[in-house]
Amino acid sequence: MEALTGDLAQLRLMEILKVLTRSGKTGILQVLNGAQYGEVYLEGGELVHASCAGREGEEAIHYLFSWGEGRFHFVQEEIHPPRTVAGPTQDVLARGEELDREWQSVRSAVPSLDVVFALSPKAQAEVTLSPREWGILRYIDGRQTVHEIAVRSGHSELTLARILARFHAAGLVELAAPAAQLSHDRVEEPLFQQVVERLTHYEGPIASVLLEEQIQAFQERRENFPRRRLAELMERLSESIDGKEQRLEFQRYILELLKRR
Repeated sequence: MEALTGDLAQLRLMEILKVLTRSGKTGILQVLNGAQYGEVYLEGGELVHASCAGREGEEAIHYLFSWGEGRFHFVQEEIHPPRTVAGPTQDVLARGEELDREWQSVRSAVPSLDVVFALSPKAQAEVTLSPREWGILRYIDGRQTVHEIAVRSGHSELTLARILARFHAAGLVELAAPAAQLSHDRVEEPLFQQVVERLTHYEGPIASVLLEEQIQAFQERRENFPRRRLAELMERLSESIDGKEQRLEFQRYILELLKRR
């Protein structure tokens, strides 16, 4: 298996890791979710290093389980990363499998950490809230994402997702209207400008035209392009570059760009 590419909505991260570890693979699993980027390194089927959103090791792998959508790409190659994953791989996967099940149980109510909730006009049932839940409720303002509330409240993303799923089931909260989520869900223009600047090295002055054509192929507009489709857009753009080495160089640049955002 030289490379493995796909969609997390069709093949969950846990299933991917099981395939790679059981087959004794060595290489890098790269995961993209909108503008977010994560990577997991394997040596001989053992998990040795992971990083995502400022996290490393098993903590980074656990965070990746919160992603219900995104693109993944595994490249089989010799690697020498720092060892940040402690303990046997099977133990790490066993703990991850439990987290994966928990995320699956709340995902219908909390599809991603980038969604925004607003208070519902009327609850569908009487609900008794704990002091911790009251503390969470005050952050729900129709503007902050789940991730932002987790940071401000000091709760883990999974703990917050469980509470929000309970609120949602009781009719206390609802997903905010798309317009309220737009600022969190769209790709910012500076990122597109950096992409065009890099693509110009390979395609010349038509780089901007190529980007616009691909955006239109998604039936989207540049100013409102959704972050959740960014990985797929970058993948299609790279396909326009002739030459394997140049294409890989562009892909590495994009991955590094997304890491810093």
